[in-house]
Amino acid sequence: MTTNQPTEPMDTIPRDPHLPPPAVCDWLLEQKWSERIPSIEMTFSEGGAFGSSRSALNGYHEADMAIGRDETALLFMPHEALDVLRKDQDDRRAALEQKRQASEAERLANTATRWSQDAADRVRESCRRL
Repeated sequence: MTTNQPTEPMDTIPRDPHLPPPAVCDWLLEQKWSERIPSIEMTFSEGGAFGSSRSALNGYHEADMAIGRDETALLFMPHEALDVLRKDQDDRRAALEQKRQASEAERLANTATRWSQDAADRVRESCRRL
């Protein structure tokens, strides 16, 4: 699995508890999704899930993805679900950026404090020599 963005442990960034782990969301978003398909009706000659023989999908996307070396899977995703995954990824990226900026601000503040302490120490040392 490859992802284009770092992920944080799930307990550090508040997320919708119904979403899969961040790595799964990112992997799904990395797939090549079709343009939005308005509607399609599928018929299952031998019966489908829950005993249904027909299913209709409206406003969905599809992706054909590799599973292992020799298998593929066709996944159908409602347009709104892809939007939820994208928003989750955007929110996680924003939270990571805020955390990075806070870390950088803290590092700069610590550096400034050390510099001012060093300068004060040098002034005190100079005054003692006089």
